[in-house]
Amino acid sequence: MNEPSNSKIRSHLTHIAASALWVLAAALAVSALTAESPAKPQTRRGECKDWPSDLDKPKVAAAFTKALNDSAMDNNDGKKVRKNLLDPKTAKSTVQGILNTLYPGEKIVFPTKAEVRFYEPEELGFTVPARVFTADYPSEHCLHIFYLPEVGEQAQKASFQTNLMCCYKPW
Repeated sequence: MNEPSNSKIRSHLTHIAASALWVLAAALAVSALTAESPAKPQTRRGECKDWPSDLDKPKVAAAFTKALNDSAMDNNDGKKVRKNLLDPKTAKSTVQGILNTLYPGEKIVFPTKAEVRFYEPEELGFTVPARVFTADYPSEHCLHIFYLPEVGEQAQKASFQTNLMCCYKPW
């Protein structure tokens, strides 16, 4: 007759479950209070909004065109420019340097979050890829992707408008 009744067992189990839930809730609350928010948000929205200004668009396009044409020159300077444009770590600073040389003192600077990428065709005799810009993209130019012209005679054909592959309509 010393056996506990079913109701006492259920009551005891209910108290244990409730206590466990309270402990879990307290642990989650402490975790939420001590969590640190990230220093900078990861979003890119707005970082490049309205860059470049309408006044600076032709100047930025001219710098990209010069970079493309310089990279197609068959000499040591052309090879150096091409190497720098193909390296994601130096592509933006190379175009920025050309922009500064073309327009000294104008202080046209790429936004910090802007990315500039160049690639070269894998085959000789590469033709311009077909681009279709169907949407009217907003002026948020954080990503600039260009293909490089072949070294040599095609250099005169390279331009900002022709070689831009992504991610907005050329100006």
